[in-house]
Amino acid sequence: MGWQHRYGPDIAPDGAAPERSDYRQVLLVGRLRQAITALNPGVPAVAHEDTLKQVMDLGTPVLLAANRQFHRLLLAGVPATLRARILMRRPMTNYRRRADR
Repeated sequence: MGWQHRYGPDIAPDGAAPERSDYRQVLLVGRLRQAITALNPGVPAVAHEDTLKQVMDLGTPVLLAANRQFHRLLLAGVPATLRARILMRRPMTNYRRRADR
């Protein structure tokens, strides 16, 4: 997938190249947005943003349940919403990384 190592203090809020606004921010939203776009070319931007929102709000404050939900999304993909399906004008699919790419 093209992983890149970054030194933690460099991407910290007070680092040389900050990628989060504070230390409580777990997800690197900019990187996640780029990955969603790269893994789903040809999909409307609204579907990318919907995917980002679903990953950022897992619908539970319980850590164990949130981890399980996040794991499900990683394995199965994030389902498209009705709004995104209408904009795409095609059947609902899961936007996920395929093994044959």
